[in-house]
Amino acid sequence: MDHLRPRRAIRVADGAAIHGQWTVIEPRQTTIASVIDRMPLGAYRISIVVMCFLIVLMDGFDTQAIGFAATEVASSLAIPITAFGPVFSAALLGAMLGALVLGPLGDRCGLPPADGARVGTGRSGA
Repeated sequence: MDHLRPRRAIRVADGAAIHGQWTVIEPRQTTIASVIDRMPLGAYRISIVVMCFLIVLMDGFDTQAIGFAATEVASSLAIPITAFGPVFSAALLGAMLGALVLGPLGDRCGLPPADGARVGTGRSGA
């Protein structure tokens, strides 16, 4: 019963409630969110957010660019545009498999082997 002490032995602070002759002190909890909220938003944090935005932007660029390039490629090669369905599906399937396989590989073996596998498979954002 460490949280119960005689009232005369302690000073009542914010968040304390008096019950009879005992004062109950609620333990303060520190969360990660409260620590982050207390820290100032400086240049270092802003640069991290900008870098993460650029990585996500460039990672999604290949899947978006193929949609614009497919019409020109289809017309120059005389291929029907519907034949590009498997190409679009293979790109998304490869991204999904890379995330499912290379993520746990990075957790188990460390990031350098996983990064080498990402570069080897051509999926930098997996």
